[in-house]
Amino acid sequence: MTLVQVLMRRTMHGLAPDPEGEGAAVLRRIPIGQAVVVDIKDPRRRSSAYHRWFFALLTKVWANQSHFATVDQLRHALLVRLGYCDVIRIKGRDFVVPRSMAFSKMSKEEFDKFSAEAVSFLT
Repeated sequence: MTLVQVLMRRTMHGLAPDPEGEGAAVLRRIPIGQAVVVDIKDPRRRSSAYHRWFFALLTKVWANQSHFATVDQLRHALLVRLGYCDVIRIKGRDFVVPRSMAFSKMSKEEFDKFSAEAVSFLT
């Protein structure tokens, strides 16, 4: 099984998949009784509700424009326009690569800053 990140909630009986995430589907693929390695991250991390709100906003913006073919293209363009990207050089040519917005790749502080800049840019 490849590395997968899921949002879990602590319950009276241990950890349970967050009902808003894909954790339950991921756990169903793991045989009962099989041990798995778990990395516990800071519970004050990014809000999944705010993350969903931001992506709903992007989807609405995308639906009301004709320049970008997909929501991902719009998201990538915002990341690059606002400086959340890396420039890599291959055979003498520079390529701009948008950074990942994955929970494990972008801190809460960075996501909050980016989303505020994106909303300001879009409005």
